[in-house]
Amino acid sequence: MNTLLKTITIASMCSTLVLPLHALAAKGAGGGGTATPVVASGGGGTKAPLSFPSTGIISAASGVPGVALAVTATSGVNQPTITLTSSSFPEVTVANVAVYPSGKFGPVATTILTLNPWTPTRNEIGTGTIVLTATDGTTTQTYTLKVTVLDAPTPVTGLAVATDGVQDTATWQAPLVGGTGAISCAVQACYRTIIRAPDGLAAICEDIGNTADTTMTFPAHTSLFTNDPPGTYFEVLVTPNDSVGVRGPATLYLLP
Repeated sequence: MNTLLKTITIASMCSTLVLPLHALAAKGAGGGGTATPVVASGGGGTKAPLSFPSTGIISAASGVPGVALAVTATSGVNQPTITLTSSSFPEVTVANVAVYPSGKFGPVATTILTLNPWTPTRNEIGTGTIVLTATDGTTTQTYTLKVTVLDAPTPVTGLAVATDGVQDTATWQAPLVGGTGAISCAVQACYRTIIRAPDGLAAICEDIGNTADTTMTFPAHTSLFTNDPPGTYFEVLVTPNDSVGVRGPATLYLLP
């Protein structure tokens, strides 16, 4: 079985993976085209021109949280500024702007703009754009991020797990809408370890299996070595998947 190490906090025992897209230009056309080096006055030599991505493409799934976007602009001329020019998604706003003057990471000044994570809604299924603009006072460049929101299955409902200490049986109701073709569900189960993470208890989550049914029975303990015997599962997650691999939101059940 595949395993995943995650951190469990006191406030929430289910962590959500956030997708960092710090170098979105890797999916686009690079640094916004060819820029002409700027010659500084007073014999200072050439300075690196504004560098900013021009286009990018990402996909997100409706109802699935954790889409976080960040873009970087650099310039040897002046400290660049980045602004959110327009967005097809009203939930997307600027969460933070980090400014690093030249000399911090080399001869160029760096600005990093981070957009807030958001959860695309079913009304946003389809394509849209997020447009950002960077300038260093001499050059202005525009970055257009093309976003495709996929039709993901809605979460399973009524998830419950019964256990006799030897076997766990999870049951649920299948998603009513969303997704393409037949829907199956991936089941994960997590057990605690005595490893201490900086922000809480550590846990290991295992992939139990995938089923087109609405129930699954599996051992109540991990079969892997654990330094905190007996490795009893305390948390079960069920995630719907459609026939083309689009995953919906996970539903969590905490065993008593």
